[in-house]
Amino acid sequence: MNKDARTIFASNFATAILGFGIFIATYDIAAISISILVLERTWHISKFLAGFLGASTLIGAAFGALIGGHMADLFGRRGLLIYDFIGYFLASILSAVSINYWMLFTFRFFIGLTIGADYAIVFPYISEMRPKNRVNRDMAIVMLAANFGMIIAYGSGGLFLGLGNYGWRYVLALGGFIALPAIFLRYKILESGHWRRLKKLPFRSFSDHEKRSIVFSSAAWFAYQVGDQGLSIFLPTIMAFILGFGFVNSSYYSLIVKAVTIPAALLTVYTIDKLGKKFLQTYGFLGRSIALLSLGFIIIYGLDIRYYGIVLLLLAYFFGAAGPDKTVVISPVENFRYEVRCTGEGISESFGRIGGIFGVLVFGFLATYTGIGPGILVFGILDLFGFIISALFMSGTIKYREYINNVKT
Repeated sequence: MNKDARTIFASNFATAILGFGIFIATYDIAAISISILVLERTWHISKFLAGFLGASTLIGAAFGALIGGHMADLFGRRGLLIYDFIGYFLASILSAVSINYWMLFTFRFFIGLTIGADYAIVFPYISEMRPKNRVNRDMAIVMLAANFGMIIAYGSGGLFLGLGNYGWRYVLALGGFIALPAIFLRYKILESGHWRRLKKLPFRSFSDHEKRSIVFSSAAWFAYQVGDQGLSIFLPTIMAFILGFGFVNSSYYSLIVKAVTIPAALLTVYTIDKLGKKFLQTYGFLGRSIALLSLGFIIIYGLDIRYYGIVLLLLAYFFGAAGPDKTVVISPVENFRYEVRCTGEGISESFGRIGGIFGVLVFGFLATYTGIGPGILVFGILDLFGFIISALFMSGTIKYREYINNVKT
């Protein structure tokens, strides 16, 4: 095998391994939503405290994105990609054996630290390792793994929750054990060549263009994550309300609804270079907002929602997965020079995680005191905001990569 072939193989291998990591991270976020269904009954916690527990991972992820992104620019990508998953494994196992609410909350926070750091590093790393003509498509493929992670989590919830009150522990522990092969495989990946060449340079601040990019990408990520994380945490609860089922059947039906994201994500992979990220993000936000606003009003006005509710949730998930679910994550990467790329991605992600925290806590509060309809309306309103700012401020055709890597601060 010649040098070029070895380089291509190493790049393909790293992309596959990092996709496996995204799969595990999203499995874990969905796993706690399944566990909450049981913990509300066995630990007698309110919907607000349940939402706060669901938000614990997102709170950790907001800090993890800021810290991990900056550290990756200072000390390199490879080491942090290994050590954050070691931390994830330990925190996952400890969360599965938690004996009370605050113990579980604490370990979920530490899991969030590792997940936030991973997201802040993975996509800049891919952008530096993959050929320019494949970067968008490959990052979309890696994000596709996230859809499978949630589906597997809902499936395992349906399987393990039928085993009794301890079933939620198996769901959480499974995420830790799945991470073990990822830890060993990450030892095989190479350090980013771009970072190696730049590591001797002093840390540089953001240019004015990069600062403007942070404002937009943070706002778009925030807008999407409000509904995305709110639905991820409370989808089994919403399904139980719509269909009137118990937590086992609700978990299985959540799997069915979430399955629509697979063809939607594949559509993104196929069209991202043809239609562009702006088209996918703008119309994805619009379709999702229409579906969620319609569902919220139907619930508030007490109409029969059994079938309409499922269809509207399917549409909301489809439009999200076909656009902003991928683009808000991968678009910021191209707006930053290599030496500040993980830091910029981490800041944008951190605001997205704050949006997720907002969505989970607001939905939990509204579900407790007013019902789930107003909470779903909030998700729809934020998606409408995402549509507006994407249509007005997102670049459609300008190639930032070459410009940004030559811009002077």
